[in-house]
Amino acid sequence: MLPGYDQEVMVNNSRFDEFPFVTLIQDLKYVRQASISLLQTMSEEQMQLRGKVGKFDLTIEEYWRSTIGHERHHVQVLHERYLSAT
Repeated sequence: MLPGYDQEVMVNNSRFDEFPFVTLIQDLKYVRQASISLLQTMSEEQMQLRGKVGKFDLTIEEYWRSTIGHERHHVQVLHERYLSAT
């Protein structure tokens, strides 16, 4: 969890259930493509820069790897909650 960010408050007050599933998938694709585009602009030197993410000291590469894992988690949740129910 990011410092100062309570995902439960955000999720509990969201309106995701009011959006068509296709809209949520399209938004996921847009965010994913924007992330890939940004990642592709980074040099090897930039990928090794370090900084704080909450209480963790990470390189940009490590941050990207965690972001990729986070996306995989959300795709798995989509499959479990929405796609396997049919």
